[in-house]
Amino acid sequence: MLHNVINYADAHGIKGDEEFTSKRIRFIIQFSPKGEFLGIHDYGENGEMFSMVPHLQFSGDVPTRQFLVDTLEFLTLYSVQEDNSFDEALKDFKKSAQELLLKLELEADYKGIKNVYNKILTMLNNRAFLDLRETKQKEELSKKFKKKSRLKRIPAVKDFLKKKGVLDTIFSNAKFKRISKHQFCLRLLEEASNVEPILGVIAKSLRSEENLREINSKLSAVSPKAKRINNISFAVVDGEETRILVEESFWHDWWKEKHSDLSKKDEDVVVPFRRCFLSGELTKPLLTHPKIKGLGGVSGNAETSLISFDKGSDSFQSYGFSQGENAAVSVSSAVKYTTTLNHLLNHQHQRLAGSEIVYWYSHDVTPNDDIFKNTIYGWSDIEDEENETENITQKEAESNINAKKFLRSVISGERQDLKDAQYYALTMVGNRGRAVVQNWMEGQFADLAKNIEQWFSDLEIPRLTGRIPVKFPKIKTLITCLLKERKPNQEYPEWIKPVPGFREALWKAAIGGRNVPIPENAVRQALQRYRESMLTDEFAYALEPEGELMGIRRARLYARISIIKAYLIRNINEEVSMDDKQKNENSICQLGRLFAVLADLQRSAHKSDGDSNVKATIVDRFYTHASTCPKLVHGRLISLSQHHLRKLENKRPKVASAIRNEIAAISKEIDFSEVPDLLALTDQSWFALGYYKQIAEMNYRKIEASMRKKESKTDLNKGGNDE
Repeated sequence: MLHNVINYADAHGIKGDEEFTSKRIRFIIQFSPKGEFLGIHDYGENGEMFSMVPHLQFSGDVPTRQFLVDTLEFLTLYSVQEDNSFDEALKDFKKSAQELLLKLELEADYKGIKNVYNKILTMLNNRAFLDLRETKQKEELSKKFKKKSRLKRIPAVKDFLKKKGVLDTIFSNAKFKRISKHQFCLRLLEEASNVEPILGVIAKSLRSEENLREINSKLSAVSPKAKRINNISFAVVDGEETRILVEESFWHDWWKEKHSDLSKKDEDVVVPFRRCFLSGELTKPLLTHPKIKGLGGVSGNAETSLISFDKGSDSFQSYGFSQGENAAVSVSSAVKYTTTLNHLLNHQHQRLAGSEIVYWYSHDVTPNDDIFKNTIYGWSDIEDEENETENITQKEAESNINAKKFLRSVISGERQDLKDAQYYALTMVGNRGRAVVQNWMEGQFADLAKNIEQWFSDLEIPRLTGRIPVKFPKIKTLITCLLKERKPNQEYPEWIKPVPGFREALWKAAIGGRNVPIPENAVRQALQRYRESMLTDEFAYALEPEGELMGIRRARLYARISIIKAYLIRNINEEVSMDDKQKNENSICQLGRLFAVLADLQRSAHKSDGDSNVKATIVDRFYTHASTCPKLVHGRLISLSQHHLRKLENKRPKVASAIRNEIAAISKEIDFSEVPDLLALTDQSWFALGYYKQIAEMNYRKIEASMRKKESKTDLNKGGNDE
């Protein structure tokens, strides 16, 4: 997989320069040439992608950050300035230490302890510890302080060391760390002022607490709300000219040299040469790899690692290997694959029910020919699913025809430009700090077209209001239709939590061809949601020809039936026809059709009496049992049908006669010796399909009869006008 990612990088000129990366920047702070704060430019919640951004790979809890582009948390101390925890920790330390010194005045080591304490206190008061150059001094003083406290057997010393106000609490304080990293950012700007003085002017402005408060006040007022993790950079505005500094090249050479200095390993750390898994060259493996960005919306952190090993775990110390030595990858290869994946996650991806599908093709493919995008989001430009009309229905049918025409042109070789094209796709999700690849697929573009054409053929069903096929379902809809309806205030990630159990299996079935089965757990969920729809208005509206305004619910209903049909074709190798003219289905399917006729008979009988509101229909009362153990309720249903037929014959004898004949015709096709006492998954699927098929056919007949009636009235009116 990663070799193909590297090949994509080489083909598209993506370099493996560890000093640079691409990042989304949301805010640009604008300064005058004199360092006066002028304002903030907001690129919006998603930010603007910048392809050449300085980048430093670092790990661990060290006071190190980025140059020129970093987050609000560290460049402007956004939401940090009001944090008083550090000052409280410092105050507590002073008080505790002074109390201790008073108690230890008569001890032999008192003078040494007091000397160390005073040095630490001076350093803390002067904030010198905020400079990276003082880090070693800080660590040495901390060690001395602990060493001099060997009198810990004395109760007063023991109590002091247990207190949270001791020195370690200060050094581990969140605000302390943020300020340390903020100072590191400013020092980089000051050092780079040797090549561009304006950077030193900006650093000086940011050292002013008053300026920081003004900047952060502006940031807190933006909408959508600014977040600490939003990236920010700088621009200089001089009259009509605006220079966005990260877009300029003056800092490139300086940064390469500085990056080299910052990346130097401790001389005591020896990393032996190993064979790079990606390039095959002997190299010093990178111990910690650059981060993947873009999985924050699919259960991951803002930055995740694809290849990583726990530094402190013995499980990853086999054969003396440490961290990245377990899967040796060179610096350039690691930077190249992460930069490429970040590029794809920004430019060539589709979100699919809590996962990211990252894909590409070996040849240029137009948006209209982008099979992956069209399979996930649909093959038409019709997005108004809440207002289905006859015109839209016709357009959907045309969209299906055009999609089939394109797919078959690829399969037949008519599209010479795509004849030798390859496709590559990986499914990614986040698991907090780790990037997880759930699936990898590659192959010929023509084979992909063939598989998608088969997929749509297996899913194709008629609309509930006629014989026109349903628009090819989006894979997103096929996945989410298996969930319960989303609650009004329910967050999307919370709603799709059950999805991973069948998301990947359905995606593989769509892309992998007819040999890939439909997951049985998905079919069970489809049948369960289908039965639930019988007890809600979702299916009730669908039973009426004029009930077209179903929106997303209707699309989900269609998707469930499509999954059930595809299951019978792929998993059971059954021939499934949705054409009512072919009535030689098995007995279970005929039972489903019969149940639909009996339900329609009940509605017609009550309607003939002027009572259109039935408190409990036979669908409400019996569908669950009829679709799982039909023998148990069949006799009672037939008995009820006789009652409904007698009621209907009094008002509408012709309709009653037609329904009686249909019941007889379907019953003739049922062999109860084939019907088990308890229906398995396959039989339940046949029952559901038979029910749906009969409902669609009956609605089609009603629409046709209504249209004939209107035409007859029109002809009569014309005849009267002629006279």
